[in-house]
Amino acid sequence: MLAAVEKAGVKHCCGYSYRFNPIFSLSPSDGTGGRIGRIYNVFVRYAQDWIADPNFGMVWRFDKKIAGSGPLGDLSAHSIDATRFVTGLKFKEVTGNLQTLIKERPMDSKNPNGPKGKVTVDDVAQFLVNFEGGATGTYESTRLATGRKNYNTLEVNGEKGSIFWNFEDQNWLMFYDNTQSPQEAGFKKINVTHDVHPYGGGWWPQGHGIGYADSFCHRSCRIYPFNS
Repeated sequence: MLAAVEKAGVKHCCGYSYRFNPIFSLSPSDGTGGRIGRIYNVFVRYAQDWIADPNFGMVWRFDKKIAGSGPLGDLSAHSIDATRFVTGLKFKEVTGNLQTLIKERPMDSKNPNGPKGKVTVDDVAQFLVNFEGGATGTYESTRLATGRKNYNTLEVNGEKGSIFWNFEDQNWLMFYDNTQSPQEAGFKKINVTHDVHPYGGGWWPQGHGIGYADSFCHRSCRIYPFNS
């Protein structure tokens, strides 16, 4: 694809739509305007369960020749981009684990006892990271997390506070301010839909939550602004 677009001389980009959630865009430095200070740890889990049933039939996503990889490329790619966008941190060292837990699936999901196809991609991807500058990271992506539908999470722990975000509750940012006294300290739940927040001020009224599709609208507006 890259060779084709370079030859054609057209725009080429990757659709990391999650970064266009208002919470991620609140402050690309760390989501709180720099208020969590030096970053110590990053914890990311992207969990789904849509293929937890071993009788879920073979589809293109299970074929490495077509898909390239399993959740490592399908899910962790978004997690890595989100981390870099929010924190600015870059990987220095990585060690990982890939596992295929359901190695065969029926070619026809309506006939679970029929012919089977071999799964050639990972079902679970886990890796540990040392970032440039000294922070550490823990990542997991899986499509076998029973009960999790699109549990795309990002937690950043810093010297002065922490932030946490979960796509299944995507309009809310959890923020812990470590500069507060023990009597006041606790995670605060911020509804990031006010018109002073990114992409607000006309796109939707405050308190009216956004959905998955809205991040694609934000991305399109960023790439092709209305005043261009």
